[in-house]
Amino acid sequence: MTHDEMRREWYEPYLAACNDRRFDDLRHYVHQDVDGAADGSASGLDEYVAGVVAITDAFPDYRWRMERLVIDGQWIGAIVHGSGTHRHEFHGIPATGRSVSVQELVFYEVVEGRLRTCRGDLDARLRDLLTVGQV
Repeated sequence: MTHDEMRREWYEPYLAACNDRRFDDLRHYVHQDVDGAADGSASGLDEYVAGVVAITDAFPDYRWRMERLVIDGQWIGAIVHGSGTHRHEFHGIPATGRSVSVQELVFYEVVEGRLRTCRGDLDARLRDLLTVGQV
């Protein structure tokens, strides 16, 4: 198996754990000292998992689907489509009942088989969608 195939086989089960709400399983994919949540605001495994839980709490039907995966050494670039309905507060924004569909761009550094760095734009994209038309 090539290095790229190993990375791909790592990412698909990682997304499945997020979609299936198997948050304890994220410990198998994410390094204890991960640097940054998708928006770069969190550090450490517990904060990373809390960021994923915050999305699924606010959007109980939220699902991620990989559209494109690019692998360059230990880096993975992913275009991920996400969708869900805003049923609970998200980053101070009260539930709107809006269904959202968003394309996320995220970069991961995988070291020793675990996500060590994560940079993406999901939280900002969701906030933008939820506040459109609000003063």
